[in-house]
Amino acid sequence: MKVIASTYDMVHRHGYRLVLSVCIISALLMLIHTPYARAQIGITVGSDIQGHCSLNQTIINNSRIAINQLEPDQLAGNAGTILEYPNQGNDKVRIDRQGYTSDNMQNIQIQTGNATCAGVLVPINLLYPSGEHQEGELRNKVRGALSASLSNKVGEVWKFRNLTGSFSN
Repeated sequence: MKVIASTYDMVHRHGYRLVLSVCIISALLMLIHTPYARAQIGITVGSDIQGHCSLNQTIINNSRIAINQLEPDQLAGNAGTILEYPNQGNDKVRIDRQGYTSDNMQNIQIQTGNATCAGVLVPINLLYPSGEHQEGELRNKVRGALSASLSNKVGEVWKFRNLTGSFSN
């Protein structure tokens, strides 16, 4: 009641314009002191995949299983195979680290034989998450980017996906 009474007194003493000005200034000050949401990881379409593999339903299914086994702690490191699914057979796929690009992005690819089926470039600032939330964020984005690269042509061309941004917290 006291706030209403003091607002009522302000309106009668100083007029509506002054009260409106005070309200606007108060709202602006609240916006200034409100912390902005931090950036988050994005996925963009990257360069063409050269020598794309011949996809069949078994390779697609095996790739999806391999993608779902990929964990953030497997992304950083030297070039080499991260995992294979299944362990044997003609339609075996593997996820490889191809090494770092010249602009410090880790090149992660799904391959069968010597052909690339999908790929994602992960910037170095995202390779070392701290805490479960960041690990989950990275896991979801890398898996999503690889799935998008595997499943979606851009025009008539298969494309890498690039992760961008930073962790949301």
